[in-house]
Amino acid sequence: TLTDGDNFIFEVLSEQERNMLVERMECVSYRKGGVIIKQGDEGDYFYVITEGDVDVYVSKARQDKLIAASLGPIASNDNFDVTL
Repeated sequence: TLTDGDNFIFEVLSEQERNMLVERMECVSYRKGGVIIKQGDEGDYFYVITEGDVDVYVSKARQDKLIAASLGPIASNDNFDVTL
């Protein structure tokens, strides 16, 4: 979990700092197949996956969408931001 420091991104924070961070986080759920953010949209969030899996697609000119990554829950150390 985020508060125990097992995730490599949060392990450098003290327990107090992790707790403060978690208190300021917002939990958002998405339906299976839902879009979290589209390629080209402005990104200003950092996402932590706590349940389920996320596929990241990249579109290139004259090609179908390609899976760029498959991410899982925080236990697998998967996180992503959308600042491009």
